[in-house]
Amino acid sequence: MTAAADMRFLRIHIGENDRYAGRPLHAEIVDRCRAAGVELAVVYRGIEGYGASTRIHRRGFWGRSQDAPIVVTILATAAQAAALQPQLDEIVDEGLIASSAAEAWIFGPGPAAC
Repeated sequence: MTAAADMRFLRIHIGENDRYAGRPLHAEIVDRCRAAGVELAVVYRGIEGYGASTRIHRRGFWGRSQDAPIVVTILATAAQAAALQPQLDEIVDEGLIASSAAEAWIFGPGPAAC
């Protein structure tokens, strides 16, 4: 176990239909995190939710999504989070990004094994 100091959690709330350069926005965010050496990036697909528009996003009659809520959770050092901010400003047109301090314990070999 390794304790990681001065970490940040970023939670990026977007919609499933959001795109950047023709591809899903969440995939672009994860790829940029990996390229930056960020410790963790995970995409969660929500069942139901709403954002700034206050329009409810939920599954339709046949279980199909109607722009389901997506949350990309990132665990990064403070420096990595600061470096990601201008990139996120560039690619996220609509959504919410929440940031908080995090204390993390990392088990296993870490990024070198990926």
